[in-house]
Parts: sequence; structure tokens; C-alpha cells
Amino acid sequence: MKDVLTLHRLDRLTSGLLLLLRIQTKLEKLRNKSGTEKFKKSICAKLKVERIECPEPIEVVSYKIGVCRVSPKGKDCLTTFEKISSDGETSIVLCKPKTGRMHQIRVHLQYLGYPIVNDPLYNHTVFGPTKGKGGDIGDKTNDQLIQELIKIHTAENFIALDLEPDMNNIKEVSKEVPEHDCYECTQTYTDPKPEQLHMFLHAYKYSGKDWSFQTEMPSWAKATLEKTTEENSVE
Repeated sequence: MKDVLTLHRLDRLTSGLLLLLRIQTKLEKLRNKSGTEKFKKSICAKLKVERIECPEPIEVVSYKIGVCRVSPKGKDCLTTFEKISSDGETSIVLCKPKTGRMHQIRVHLQYLGYPIVNDPLYNHTVFGPTKGKGGDIGDKTNDQLIQELIKIHTAENFIALDLEPDMNNIKEVSKEVPEHDCYECTQTYTDPKPEQLHMFLHAYKYSGKDWSFQTEMPSWAKATLEKTTEENSVE
């Protein structure tokens, strides 16, 4: 559609709202507000947590592969988390980022020790035995962390090493990609498994001074909410 632009972005595995605008001036106006209280975001996640606030700064360790961590070298961030339901094992939490850093919610939850239960990146032992809780990644340097992440995603997840003959065209196309420094753009991927196509992180609501948009809760959140309701009714 002509003149349709996005106001923000969603991580690849995140579901939910994506706001689109048709007028450039309106887009610029809202983007200027996106980092203030005039523009509010509510994200639904599934993890193990009550209510907490995280003000830790976040550093982009590598733009090439898209990974961040809490670091004093990072930019100021603030996210609040509030539990709305629990099934005794995991919780459905409203995450409200006050800033808009890359992977902010996921990194803050990892730092707090409550990573999203099926986060393939930040809920992984590549960040150490505590999976990066408290910013602890053991004795690894950032460069070592990056190299290990590349190896893991090559071996376990997505990147195809043994290409079929009919995949040669894809290799040729990848040579034409202008952004040669883009790790994602120049890789050939295998078909992911169904469970790798989503993450328990959902953009639930966006609102401003005189407007608001929201979706229904995702199925994985509804299941926990229904279980909690049933348990409370029994009690």
C-alpha cells in the first residue's frame, strides 16, 4: 500500500501489534514520542516472576548477529514487569518498557534471572550456567560469546551447511545482497521446526494520549489465565 510506514518493529519471533501509519508527518510526530510517557507499550510474556523494575543499561554486543547484554557501557534503559497470572510454574507478565532498546525486554528478563521460557537466545547456557543472570557470563569476553553463539546457531538451529542442488540459486541471490556485513542477510537457512516459529512474547497494547490499540491475549497466555481462574474458583 502506498505511503504506508511502520512506527516500530517487532523481534522476529514476537507476535502481536505492529502499528502502521499512512502519513509521514504523523509518523515523525509519534516516533518523537515513542521514548516518552506519551507513548505506552504493554508486552505480554511468559516467565517466572512477580513484580519488579529493571533500570540496567543495555549494550549491543554485536549488531552483526543481533545480541545484547546488560553492561555499564550500555545505554540507559528502564522496564517494569507486573505478574497478572500464574499456573504455579510459569507466570504471565505485563512488560512495560519506558525506553526502546534492542531486545530490551528479553535482556532485562535474562538479567533478572527470569528469561522467557522459550527464548532461543537469552534462555541459553551459552551465557553461562546461570544463563546470564545478573549479567554474569562467566569468564567469556564479548568476542568469545559472539563466536559461540554463531557456532550454536550453525549447528543446532537454522543455518544450512549441506545444501541440496536446487538451493544453489539461493546462494547466488545471497551474493547480490548489498549489505555484506549483515549476518542475517547472507545466510542460507533450513526450515525451522514448528516450536521454533514463535516465542512467548506478545505485543499486547500500544496507547497514547488520545488513542489506544490492543489485541487479544495469545493462546499460550490464555491457557495460563484460564488455569489460574479455575484454581481460584476452587479455592
